[in-house]
Amino acid sequence: MRNGEDREKRGGFTLIEIMIALAIVGIVVMLATSTFRGMMEKYRVEGETKQMFADLMDARGRAMQRNRASFVQINDNNYQTY
Repeated sequence: MRNGEDREKRGGFTLIEIMIALAIVGIVVMLATSTFRGMMEKYRVEGETKQMFADLMDARGRAMQRNRASFVQINDNNYQTY
């Protein structure tokens, strides 16, 4: 019984306990990373949408000021106002 008493006195962690803790930390980090990526994509799309709205309102204002038509050309990857 001497080995059991020595282990209780030392109060350390076993290799299995450390491995389980690292696995849990890894799972939590993986979940947090995927959530962060989703949030970043959402904010990027939101920012681009707001920028496009601002550009369209600017084109509208210029058209009203000049009393002329203003055009917006939308392509696959970008848009252009003139």
